[in-house]
Amino acid sequence: MVSFWVALWLLESDGGPWWLKFEIALPPGTSESSMAELPLVPDTRLFFIGMAGIKTQIITQVHGVVSGLEVVRLIAVREGVHTVAARINGLTKNERYRITAWVRPLAGANFGIAARDQPDNSDGPNNGRAIFDLAKQSVLMASGNGQPGLERVGEWLTVWLDQLTTDGQFVVNFYVCKGSADTYAGDGKLGILLGGVSPD
Repeated sequence: MVSFWVALWLLESDGGPWWLKFEIALPPGTSESSMAELPLVPDTRLFFIGMAGIKTQIITQVHGVVSGLEVVRLIAVREGVHTVAARINGLTKNERYRITAWVRPLAGANFGIAARDQPDNSDGPNNGRAIFDLAKQSVLMASGNGQPGLERVGEWLTVWLDQLTTDGQFVVNFYVCKGSADTYAGDGKLGILLGGVSPD
Protein backbone atom coordinates (compact mmCIF):
# COMPACT_ATOMS: atom_id res chain seq x y z
CA MET A 1 0.00 0.00 0.00
CA VAL A 2 2.85 2.42 0.80
CA SER A 3 4.42 1.83 -2.63
CA PHE A 4 1.09 2.67 -4.31
CA TRP A 5 0.92 6.10 -2.65
CA VAL A 6 4.60 6.75 -3.33
CA ALA A 7 3.96 6.00 -7.01
CA LEU A 8 1.03 8.43 -7.06
CA TRP A 9 3.13 11.13 -5.35
CA LEU A 10 5.87 10.71 -7.93
CA LEU A 11 3.40 10.85 -10.80
CA GLU A 12 1.66 13.94 -9.39
CA SER A 13 4.86 15.78 -8.47
CA ASP A 14 4.37 18.38 -11.20
CA GLY A 15 0.87 19.20 -9.96
CA GLY A 16 -1.27 17.38 -12.52
CA PRO A 17 -3.48 14.31 -12.09
CA TRP A 18 -1.36 11.18 -12.31
CA TRP A 19 -3.33 9.59 -15.16
CA LEU A 20 -2.67 12.53 -17.50
CA LYS A 21 0.99 11.46 -17.59
CA PHE A 22 -0.14 8.65 -19.89
CA GLU A 23 -1.77 10.90 -22.51
CA ILE A 24 1.17 10.41 -24.83
CA ALA A 25 0.29 9.97 -28.50
CA LEU A 26 1.67 6.88 -30.21
CA PRO A 27 3.65 7.37 -33.44
CA PRO A 28 1.51 7.47 -36.61
CA GLY A 29 1.00 4.02 -38.09
CA THR A 30 1.39 2.17 -34.77
CA SER A 31 0.00 -1.34 -35.22
CA GLU A 32 -2.45 -3.02 -32.88
CA SER A 33 -1.19 -5.41 -30.22
CA SER A 34 -1.34 -9.19 -30.19
CA MET A 35 -3.21 -11.17 -27.56
CA ALA A 36 0.10 -12.08 -25.92
CA GLU A 37 0.55 -8.43 -24.91
CA LEU A 38 -2.56 -8.38 -22.70
CA PRO A 39 -1.98 -8.84 -18.95
CA LEU A 40 -2.88 -12.05 -17.19
CA VAL A 41 -6.10 -11.84 -15.15
CA PRO A 42 -5.82 -13.35 -11.65
CA ASP A 43 -9.49 -14.40 -11.64
CA THR A 44 -9.37 -17.75 -13.46
CA ARG A 45 -13.05 -17.45 -14.42
CA LEU A 46 -12.18 -14.62 -16.83
CA PHE A 47 -9.79 -14.77 -19.76
CA PHE A 48 -9.24 -12.60 -22.82
CA ILE A 49 -10.24 -14.13 -26.15
CA GLY A 50 -9.83 -11.39 -28.74
CA MET A 51 -8.82 -7.83 -29.53
CA ALA A 52 -9.20 -5.39 -32.42
CA GLY A 53 -7.91 -1.88 -33.07
CA ILE A 54 -6.12 -1.61 -29.72
CA LYS A 55 -2.48 -1.03 -28.79
CA THR A 56 -1.81 -2.20 -25.22
CA GLN A 57 0.89 -0.99 -22.85
CA ILE A 58 1.43 -2.32 -19.33
CA ILE A 59 1.79 0.52 -16.78
CA THR A 60 4.16 -0.61 -14.06
CA GLN A 61 4.19 2.68 -12.09
CA VAL A 62 0.63 2.21 -10.77
CA HIS A 63 -0.91 -0.84 -9.10
CA GLY A 64 -4.21 -2.20 -10.37
CA VAL A 65 -7.38 -2.04 -8.32
CA VAL A 66 -7.85 -5.80 -8.53
CA SER A 67 -5.07 -7.54 -6.64
CA GLY A 68 -2.56 -9.13 -8.98
CA LEU A 69 -3.76 -7.34 -12.13
CA GLU A 70 -1.46 -4.88 -13.85
CA VAL A 71 -2.80 -1.56 -15.10
CA VAL A 72 -2.97 -1.57 -18.88
CA ARG A 73 -3.21 1.37 -21.29
CA LEU A 74 -5.64 0.62 -24.13
CA ILE A 75 -5.09 3.01 -27.05
CA ALA A 76 -7.26 3.17 -30.18
CA VAL A 77 -5.28 2.72 -33.40
CA ARG A 78 -6.29 2.30 -37.06
CA GLU A 79 -9.75 2.54 -38.63
CA GLY A 80 -12.50 0.27 -37.31
CA VAL A 81 -13.80 -1.09 -34.02
CA HIS A 82 -11.69 -0.74 -30.84
CA THR A 83 -12.38 -3.54 -28.39
CA VAL A 84 -10.99 -6.22 -26.11
CA ALA A 85 -13.11 -9.36 -25.69
CA ALA A 86 -13.20 -11.73 -22.74
CA ARG A 87 -15.02 -14.91 -21.79
CA ILE A 88 -16.28 -15.58 -18.29
CA ASN A 89 -16.96 -19.17 -17.14
CA GLY A 90 -17.74 -20.94 -13.89
CA LEU A 91 -20.60 -18.73 -12.67
CA THR A 92 -23.85 -19.94 -11.11
CA LYS A 93 -26.61 -20.55 -13.62
CA ASN A 94 -29.69 -18.30 -13.58
CA GLU A 95 -28.01 -15.70 -11.38
CA ARG A 96 -27.37 -12.01 -12.00
CA TYR A 97 -23.76 -10.82 -11.98
CA ARG A 98 -22.09 -7.42 -12.03
CA ILE A 99 -19.37 -7.12 -14.65
CA THR A 100 -17.18 -4.29 -13.36
CA ALA A 101 -14.26 -2.37 -14.84
CA TRP A 102 -12.09 0.28 -13.16
CA VAL A 103 -11.07 2.90 -15.72
CA ARG A 104 -9.56 6.34 -16.32
CA PRO A 105 -10.09 8.19 -19.64
CA LEU A 106 -7.20 9.38 -21.78
CA ALA A 107 -7.64 12.24 -24.28
CA GLY A 108 -11.41 12.36 -23.76
CA ALA A 109 -12.25 8.72 -24.45
CA ASN A 110 -15.47 7.07 -23.37
CA PHE A 111 -15.82 3.42 -22.39
CA GLY A 112 -18.28 0.70 -23.33
CA ILE A 113 -19.27 -2.72 -21.99
CA ALA A 114 -21.34 -5.31 -23.85
CA ALA A 115 -22.16 -8.73 -22.40
CA ARG A 116 -24.33 -11.72 -23.30
CA ASP A 117 -24.77 -15.17 -21.84
CA GLN A 118 -24.51 -18.46 -23.75
CA PRO A 119 -21.22 -17.54 -25.50
CA ASP A 120 -21.51 -20.46 -27.93
CA ASN A 121 -24.90 -19.17 -29.10
CA SER A 122 -24.71 -16.12 -31.36
CA ASP A 123 -28.01 -14.86 -29.94
CA GLY A 124 -27.90 -15.43 -26.18
CA PRO A 125 -31.20 -14.66 -24.41
CA ASN A 126 -29.64 -12.13 -22.02
CA ASN A 127 -27.58 -9.33 -23.49
CA GLY A 128 -26.84 -5.75 -22.64
CA ARG A 129 -24.67 -2.91 -23.83
CA ALA A 130 -23.75 0.45 -22.33
CA ILE A 131 -21.47 3.34 -23.18
CA PHE A 132 -20.28 5.56 -20.35
CA ASP A 133 -19.46 9.26 -20.65
CA LEU A 134 -16.43 9.30 -18.38
CA ALA A 135 -16.00 13.10 -18.33
CA LYS A 136 -19.60 13.63 -17.20
CA GLN A 137 -19.60 10.42 -15.14
CA SER A 138 -22.90 9.27 -16.60
CA VAL A 139 -24.42 6.53 -18.76
CA LEU A 140 -24.41 7.86 -22.32
CA MET A 141 -26.50 5.06 -23.83
CA ALA A 142 -27.82 1.63 -22.88
CA SER A 143 -29.62 -1.18 -24.69
CA GLY A 144 -30.72 -4.72 -23.97
CA ASN A 145 -31.69 -6.13 -20.58
CA GLY A 146 -28.47 -5.32 -18.69
CA GLN A 147 -28.44 -2.63 -16.01
CA PRO A 148 -25.46 -0.23 -16.25
CA GLY A 149 -24.04 2.00 -13.54
CA LEU A 150 -21.08 4.23 -12.76
CA GLU A 151 -19.48 5.81 -9.72
CA ARG A 152 -16.17 7.33 -8.75
CA VAL A 153 -14.15 5.34 -6.23
CA GLY A 154 -10.98 7.16 -5.20
CA GLU A 155 -8.92 7.94 -8.31
CA TRP A 156 -10.81 5.45 -10.48
CA LEU A 157 -14.17 5.45 -12.22
CA THR A 158 -16.03 2.22 -11.58
CA VAL A 159 -18.38 1.22 -14.39
CA TRP A 160 -20.53 -1.88 -14.53
CA LEU A 161 -23.21 -3.88 -16.28
CA ASP A 162 -25.54 -6.09 -14.21
CA GLN A 163 -26.54 -9.05 -16.39
CA LEU A 164 -28.38 -12.36 -15.92
CA THR A 165 -26.74 -15.59 -17.10
CA THR A 166 -28.76 -18.74 -17.83
CA ASP A 167 -25.70 -20.94 -18.29
CA GLY A 168 -23.11 -19.46 -15.91
CA GLN A 169 -21.11 -17.89 -18.73
CA PHE A 170 -20.68 -14.57 -20.52
CA VAL A 171 -18.84 -13.20 -23.49
CA VAL A 172 -17.90 -9.57 -22.78
CA ASN A 173 -16.52 -6.78 -24.92
CA PHE A 174 -14.80 -3.71 -23.48
CA TYR A 175 -14.70 -0.75 -25.88
CA VAL A 176 -12.62 2.41 -26.19
CA CYS A 177 -15.26 4.83 -27.53
CA LYS A 178 -15.17 8.20 -29.26
CA GLY A 179 -18.37 9.81 -28.03
CA SER A 180 -20.94 7.05 -28.52
CA ALA A 181 -18.99 5.35 -31.34
CA ASP A 182 -16.78 2.29 -31.02
CA THR A 183 -15.96 2.35 -34.74
CA TYR A 184 -13.83 5.28 -35.92
CA ALA A 185 -10.29 6.19 -36.98
CA GLY A 186 -8.03 5.71 -33.95
CA ASP A 187 -5.52 8.53 -33.50
CA GLY A 188 -3.01 6.77 -31.25
CA LYS A 189 -3.95 8.98 -28.30
CA LEU A 190 -7.60 8.32 -27.43
CA GLY A 191 -7.65 5.55 -24.85
CA ILE A 192 -8.40 4.09 -21.46
CA LEU A 193 -6.36 3.12 -18.42
CA LEU A 194 -7.83 -0.17 -17.25
CA GLY A 195 -7.17 -0.83 -13.57
CA GLY A 196 -9.15 -4.03 -13.19
CA VAL A 197 -12.08 -6.18 -14.31
CA SER A 198 -14.25 -8.43 -12.20
CA PRO A 199 -17.47 -10.51 -12.43
CA ASP A 200 -19.22 -10.59 -9.04
